[in-house]
Parts: sequence; C-alpha cells; structure tokens
Amino acid sequence: MEPAQWVWVDLRAALRRDPFAFHDDAPDGLQYRYEVKGLLRGWMPAVDGAPLGIVSYQLLTADLEWRTVVTAFVPQHHIRYRARSGREFS
Repeated sequence: MEPAQWVWVDLRAALRRDPFAFHDDAPDGLQYRYEVKGLLRGWMPAVDGAPLGIVSYQLLTADLEWRTVVTAFVPQHHIRYRARSGREFS
C-alpha cells in the first residue's frame, strides 16, 4: 500500500481485557482505553479471509513518562480512516 494512510485505531476493542478480572490501576501502566492515531501500512488477509491492517501506533504509560511505537495487525473493524481535511469518515 503506497502511500501509507493516517487512521484511528480503537485500542479499547483491539486490546480488550478480561471484563471479569479486577485489577488496581497502575500509575505507570500502559494506556489503552482510547482511540489512537496510527499509520496504516498495508493489509493482510487472516485465515478466515477477514482483512487485517498493518498499523503503527504509539502506546503511552498513564504517567506519560514512557512511550513506544508498536506495529501490529489490527482487524479492519477497529480501524477508522482519517481525512487530510480534518473531516473523519469510517
């Protein structure tokens, strides 16, 4: 895919946690309860034919002391395209 496209990735769904597990919040833990800006680099089909986006996005800790860029496979329904004009579309 050329060129890469800016997208939104819904981390709440892509990195879902066990809804029945209860944990105390860790002030230096990774934030994943929001949508992040990512760079869609391409597509790859899953074994069941569903499209998986290859997306690079940044993860931050809750205290904003640490960050890292992750490139991961993200299901298509967790990706929302960003327009250059500022108008969003799905």
